[in-house]
Amino acid sequence: MKNIFGEICEKYPRIVIYGAGGVARIVCKLMKQSNIKSDICVAVTNIQKNPKILEGYKVFDIESLCSSEYKYLTLFIVAMMPSTTEKVHRELSEKGYRNIITADEIAQKMYQEFYQFPIQNGKVLFTSYTGKGYGCNPKYICEELLDRKLDFIECVWGVDDSEEKFRKEIRTVTYGTYEYYYELATAQVWIDNQNKDFFSRKRQGQYYIQTWHGCGPMKKIEYDAANLPQSYLELSSHNIKMVDLCLAGSRFCTSQYRRAFRYEGEVLECGCPRNDIFFNKNFDKNKVRKNMGLPDTAHIILYAPTMREGASNCLEADSIVEACEKLFGGPCIILIREHPQMEMESGRYVFSDKVRSASVSQYPDVQEIMAVSDMLITDYSSVMWDFSLQRKPVFLFHPDADIYEQERGFNIPFLEMPYIEAFDTDDLYQKICGYNEKSYLSQLEQFLEKYKSFDIGQASKQVVDRILEVINPQ
Repeated sequence: MKNIFGEICEKYPRIVIYGAGGVARIVCKLMKQSNIKSDICVAVTNIQKNPKILEGYKVFDIESLCSSEYKYLTLFIVAMMPSTTEKVHRELSEKGYRNIITADEIAQKMYQEFYQFPIQNGKVLFTSYTGKGYGCNPKYICEELLDRKLDFIECVWGVDDSEEKFRKEIRTVTYGTYEYYYELATAQVWIDNQNKDFFSRKRQGQYYIQTWHGCGPMKKIEYDAANLPQSYLELSSHNIKMVDLCLAGSRFCTSQYRRAFRYEGEVLECGCPRNDIFFNKNFDKNKVRKNMGLPDTAHIILYAPTMREGASNCLEADSIVEACEKLFGGPCIILIREHPQMEMESGRYVFSDKVRSASVSQYPDVQEIMAVSDMLITDYSSVMWDFSLQRKPVFLFHPDADIYEQERGFNIPFLEMPYIEAFDTDDLYQKICGYNEKSYLSQLEQFLEKYKSFDIGQASKQVVDRILEVINPQ
């Protein structure tokens, strides 16, 4: 299979990728993989608000690339969402540039090549968190599919890290590469927990299951949310138009898909496949503890904040461990689980030497961590819903609740949630020490009934049943 992308670019001594968002990152990755020998750089309108390096390529102000030599010897790739592309293309043409191609045109040429190959019956392509690994809802669907030992099924995963451990039956492909898009173009079924990127194109005969990665009625998302970039909403719209089936973990999820995603297709109200683990009596918690190096006798406190830009909520773990040891009557360990798209920042957590803590942000499956944890502390993450299905205590530590509400907004007021709020460390300490299990569980049951959780441990089975209907239509 020839790389059409390389053929498009090889005749130009200079290539300028115009844009620095998600579309531009895809183009940069494809450029690298194609081993193009041209002089390549990235151009942006506002150099102050963009990185200096994008995927290994230097970033310049577009005005600095307006010399006449660039106009005739350079290929300009407009790597932006379609709503912006037409305007930018026109502006470049008015400035005298003649060699202009858009990311959409590149994608179309790629798929013209891919569509020469037939859809492969039984091939299922999985992706989780844009290639971040083997986890979330897609993992549990894949496990159920493989456990049925069907010889006509091929499971393929798009993943960033080829060193990550997968079951031997799974074939991996590096996410965002030319080979990845080939697999995407020839798979019979897609399964993803996030929006597909702009270069994804669905063809007739393919079936796309969108699992999403949040189940509860907490924070606003997509078109419901405040202040989300127009480019993101455009990507969301591009994605949802391709979806054949959404999975709902609660009755609220169903209405949210209709409203926030502007989705009119089928919804399978089955629960979240990843939450099946909480209902699995054969799940080996001791094995997970051993894998994580956790002592058998310690109570586990999971701290899992959501993704925030510029977040600085400081958890003073010393006093929190003290409160938890009073509550549980024994030693406690705090595990820190950062959001998949965030990295551990120094200064966000305050520990003394006597606090036993561990960062588990790199552990592949947060559901396993939740299953062995005795308490959850979070801020706004939807994991509060997942965790509470175990009927274990959830505390919300959010000193900046007012700010976050202005930034994103909530579907329901925190006062209507059963989870216990705390606004500073002292408040959290007192709330943990004063935890009343009977009162908490009573409010939790009412909450889960009101918003109708569909989780009973059968979600993965129901989804796989649907996949087999698609692959083997009767």
